[in-house]
Amino acid sequence: MSESWRPSRAIATSRRPPAKWRLSPRHAVLLACLLEVSLIARPACRRDNSHAEMPKESDSRFGAAIRDISPPSTPADTVRYVHACRQAGRLAAIEPYLDAIQRPHVIALIQAVDRLAAANQVLQAAVADRLGPASARPFDRSEVVNVLGPFSRDLSVLGEKLDANSATVTIQVGTRLPLEEVHLERRDDHWVIRDDLVVPLLPDELHKLAAALEDVAAAVRRDPMTADQIHRELAAREVAVGRRINDLLRPTPPP
Repeated sequence: MSESWRPSRAIATSRRPPAKWRLSPRHAVLLACLLEVSLIARPACRRDNSHAEMPKESDSRFGAAIRDISPPSTPADTVRYVHACRQAGRLAAIEPYLDAIQRPHVIALIQAVDRLAAANQVLQAAVADRLGPASARPFDRSEVVNVLGPFSRDLSVLGEKLDANSATVTIQVGTRLPLEEVHLERRDDHWVIRDDLVVPLLPDELHKLAAALEDVAAAVRRDPMTADQIHRELAAREVAVGRRINDLLRPTPPP
């Protein structure tokens, strides 16, 4: 399809860009790949949906009684606590455990991904009601909830390594390999996550992508549409957003 876009190879092959401004290569490739799957509706990137049936961590300290637990004292417990709060939608509770400079950008990205996931559910329901569940699957981008590293939906903490006032926590997102590392720093009396999920303009583009899904879902409910027509409608609305996201994720050449 001539109007479809593809993530640049430079994302995966160039030197790691500054964490302050760019996603890491692993997050950039994954996010761009997930967006590409939905935009052109073919399996260019194989999605792992096995995580959907995996139980979340069962540690009751980080379950429903979040408000009653003490602040986490170790790096691994910090990641678990942040994950539990994020799952419960209590983003204010995780703010003290985020780097102060990165904090507003990380929160904005989480909120944008949550809106995109909700819009995906709306579109899935609309297409399933109109054409059946099988026809809705090619438009599914539910895996987007697992592109946020330590802020992903399906996460297991596997271990930690301390080095004075810094630490590395090993996590697995869903059943995906390779494993990922979360970097933390000691600040006063607690640990703070420093991650590379900061691209200031990316949340705005993800909100636009979510709005496109919501608009198409409304069109599907309003007018009789075939799967091909839905695909064309999505492509027409998303291609410009996809190109801008690709540009945002392309590392800046060194001076």
